[in-house]
Amino acid sequence: MAELRSAENGLLDVVKLYESIRSDERLGNLAPPPLKASITLDSSSDKNKTEPSPPSSYRDLLNTLETTKQKLEDQRPNMERFRKRLAEKDPVTDKPRYGEKTQQRVSILLALFKELDDILKSLFGVSETEKDEKNTFNKLISHLQMQADREKTEADELARWAALEEQKRLARVAEQERELLEQKQREAQEAKRAQHKQEEETRRQEEEIRQAERRRRQEEDQRDRDWVNSIVKGTDGVKEQLSILLESTSGDKLTQRVAIEALRAIFHQICARPEEPNFRRIRRNHPKFNEDIGRYAGGKEILIAAGFELGEIDGVPSYISKEPDLESDMDRWSSWFDLLKATLGLLDEQLKQM
Repeated sequence: MAELRSAENGLLDVVKLYESIRSDERLGNLAPPPLKASITLDSSSDKNKTEPSPPSSYRDLLNTLETTKQKLEDQRPNMERFRKRLAEKDPVTDKPRYGEKTQQRVSILLALFKELDDILKSLFGVSETEKDEKNTFNKLISHLQMQADREKTEADELARWAALEEQKRLARVAEQERELLEQKQREAQEAKRAQHKQEEETRRQEEEIRQAERRRRQEEDQRDRDWVNSIVKGTDGVKEQLSILLESTSGDKLTQRVAIEALRAIFHQICARPEEPNFRRIRRNHPKFNEDIGRYAGGKEILIAAGFELGEIDGVPSYISKEPDLESDMDRWSSWFDLLKATLGLLDEQLKQM
């Protein structure tokens, strides 16, 4: 019965708050009485709930007590409904509305509610007929209020003392800062002069590095241009570089076949889907390409002979086969594609002979 379980859990929350107050050692003999041992609830459905934190101050104790009273009051409509239903009978069978086990649970629930209600009313000095909100607290409430006021007075005094100490500390800090200010200013001026000198030296070094990098790139570009220009383009160039590749790998037939098959795979992909740019781009530092092809004389040169150019992909040096525009230059596109197919044919022929 979900409604009953919910009410039980709600009342268990009140019990936990009450017990956190009652078990507080600061109350001594003013602690509220323990609940009767015979009035308990099955808390199996409450196992995942966390226990309330114990009050840390007398003000917290007062607030917890008020919260306990309010939470119990929130349960009153539920208790009245269960009290009414407990007395009801089925109009057909004339039997009690609740079964035996449920009756027992409801009775325990109502008994626990009444016990808590009586205790809290006695603590706050409230009877069922009293309506004045300014009821006189009993000794426990008075004690808690007095202790809470004392805590506040002590806290205020501590705060005033802490503020005075902070003023003294700030005064000492200000004096120290004043004494250090001139020294810091001198150090700052010296550091500024040193920094300016260092910045000038850094700029000079950076400019030298930039110039050296420009010269290095220019030299690399020139070497690349010389290398590309040294390779014969077209079918004859492919044949020449294929012969060089076969010669450079002649000592290891397996290596030779891997190189030819890897080249063949590149040109087969391009010829199968010439419109796919990813098949026409190979990073020059690609580990697999260099392992199978690039490290052998004639390997990467076949790409250049077959129309690949040197370029960059996202700043990475690469071999790129640029597809001419088919609509604007059909002849150029045909020449480009025919050379790719011819290269593929030469590689297929070579594989047949191996």
